[in-house]
Amino acid sequence: MKNKIKDFFSFSKSERNGIIILLSLTIFLAIVSHLLEKSRSDEFDKDALFEADVKEFLSGLNVSSENKGSNTIGNAGFDYKSSVPGNRRYTPFPFDPNTLELKGWVKMGFSEKQANVILKYREKGGRFYRREDFKKLFIIDKQTYSIFESYITIPTSFTEGSKKVVEDISHNESSLHRESIEINGSDSAGLTRIYGIGPVLASRIIKYREKLGGFCKKSQLMEVYGIDSVRFNQIENQVDIDTSGIKRIFINKVSLNDLRKCPYLDYYMAKKIIDKRVQKGKFYSMEEISALFSSKPEVYSKIAPYITL
Repeated sequence: MKNKIKDFFSFSKSERNGIIILLSLTIFLAIVSHLLEKSRSDEFDKDALFEADVKEFLSGLNVSSENKGSNTIGNAGFDYKSSVPGNRRYTPFPFDPNTLELKGWVKMGFSEKQANVILKYREKGGRFYRREDFKKLFIIDKQTYSIFESYITIPTSFTEGSKKVVEDISHNESSLHRESIEINGSDSAGLTRIYGIGPVLASRIIKYREKLGGFCKKSQLMEVYGIDSVRFNQIENQVDIDTSGIKRIFINKVSLNDLRKCPYLDYYMAKKIIDKRVQKGKFYSMEEISALFSSKPEVYSKIAPYITL
């Protein structure tokens, strides 16, 4: 009997190793479980303390019931809306875009990055001779421009001075008998022969020309980034336009994706045209297309030369 009991509690070497591994694993799991439980407890305590701090902070602000539905917390003057990207609140004041420094731009609501874009534009010789020149910057969309338009103040002396510069340039150009360059067929080298157009502007003109399908009139050059009213007046008499090679949009065949490539059309206007075509079938007159632009006649006047039935 004694030997049987002894045999029962006797283990082979492999069995002893297995028991040791099992015990070690059990102890390890117990320690990990204890640490996780402690961590959760600490986080709970931190959350509770944070919540208490928040309540104390809000009570210190004396939040009134009148302000609970607004974006402003009590009397702290914190505007949540203005702190969220995409909801920037501008605070414009009268300014001269040719002289305003970084602090001034930031004070009006621009980020430092946006302000530096404007300053670099000026450092490279860019100038604002009219209010409309301000919206030539790629960081200024139509909505932003409408906010600042009435606050832009450009001294009369500066405008008159720029006019004199243009007159002097025109006089010098006429005295040099510069040749006219046809801009729809010229490559970059040809465009740089225009007095006032360098390699960078030439590249931009070509890229925009490809998006348009060709220029229909000289004034479209002012839609190219970097060509303001003064530079346009400088180059206007040096360019010619041949419209015979303009790429037309076959409105009854064009796809939505291709129509969206036109710089004058946004997604919604392009989709409106395609949806109307699907609904009624082919367009048989330009008047049918014009009717779709009843709320945006200026857009129709720009795109009409590129549309064909």
